[in-house]
Amino acid sequence: MSESSRTVKSIKNAQVALIFYFINLVLQFFSRKIFLDCLGAEVLGLNTTAQNLIGFLNLAELGIGGAIAFTLYKPIFEKDSQTINEIVSLDRLLKREYPWLQTTISNGKELSRKYPQIITKTKQVFFHQIATFVLVQTSPLIIYAYTSLTLVAVYGNYMLIVTGITLLMDALLRGINAGVGSLVAEGNKQRIKRVFWELTCFRLWLASVVCFGMYKLGHSFITLWVGSDFVLEQSAFITLIAITFISLSRTNDTFLSAYGLYQDVLAPAVEAFLNLGLSVLLGYYYGLVGILSGVLISLLIVVCGWKPFFLYKCGFKEHVNEYIVRLFKYLVLIAIACVCVSWLDDCLFSVSIHSYGDWCLYALQLLVLYSVFSFALFFGGDEAARSCTIRFKSIAIKKK
Repeated sequence: MSESSRTVKSIKNAQVALIFYFINLVLQFFSRKIFLDCLGAEVLGLNTTAQNLIGFLNLAELGIGGAIAFTLYKPIFEKDSQTINEIVSLDRLLKREYPWLQTTISNGKELSRKYPQIITKTKQVFFHQIATFVLVQTSPLIIYAYTSLTLVAVYGNYMLIVTGITLLMDALLRGINAGVGSLVAEGNKQRIKRVFWELTCFRLWLASVVCFGMYKLGHSFITLWVGSDFVLEQSAFITLIAITFISLSRTNDTFLSAYGLYQDVLAPAVEAFLNLGLSVLLGYYYGLVGILSGVLISLLIVVCGWKPFFLYKCGFKEHVNEYIVRLFKYLVLIAIACVCVSWLDDCLFSVSIHSYGDWCLYALQLLVLYSVFSFALFFGGDEAARSCTIRFKSIAIKKK
């Protein structure tokens, strides 16, 4: 499959996902506003806490989907219909037999013996899902334990924005995962590395746009939406933005999944332990900032430290120094863009926000300015950014 074909299909997937994303997002904002006005902050905080407890049920899938997806990449690339049918059949049998992963149907046993890697990968993915659960679901519970339901509601309002942004990024980039899996199955290392750096550059740039916008526009939106009483303290807000930036720029996860590199089961265990342990410890002394700092530290150690090293060692089979140098360059470009655009913002825009119209106009001006300025820095300072731009430009020309 050609790279242009993969990209076109990824864009089609993103277009469909975006429609459902916007419908769901609008409904969530309206329902939360009505909930807050009618029932109050404490009841809303209690609802948020209950939702995070119920979120534990998301572990029920056990990681079967991720293991099956990895196993399907190669036969789909090779157009091996027989193998595809067998793997999909095994997927259905495994999900029906949850949680013991043992099929009682003779065909199921035969397929399990034929594809033992699926069982192995499923067990490995399950450990990674636990770490994801701890990252997403436990913070509101710890906040409630140390503070109040009202602060849980305040945090929940900001998390709704973060979740909305994360789902938007997921809708835009979810279709790329299958293309990356197909690329890895093809086995052309040079192309794999080129696409890796294009995606890394693109996700870092997009995450910087989102997080800069959150920093400059987040408090004013919350004030318009639910009132100034629900504005988060600045130190906690900045920590939340740092967590969001790391979460939105996790290109390594896509390639680890494509390579089927789930065997580092100790990493998610360490991440969950650090996340939960540090959140409880630091939360006791520093409140909400401490809880979020515990999450941030666990992400820095495992997601920013371990996962790139693991991908380079077991996937690319190269030294990780290249990643460190190029990532540092991207972060410097982002820092320059943030400082310069903040200065330009103070010089060019004198905005008094009293309505959603004022907010939207200011947001449009600010984000366009940052996007153009940062894009120019990336385009001028990095080959992967230029390559990614050319790829999207060629697709746009073909669609015309």
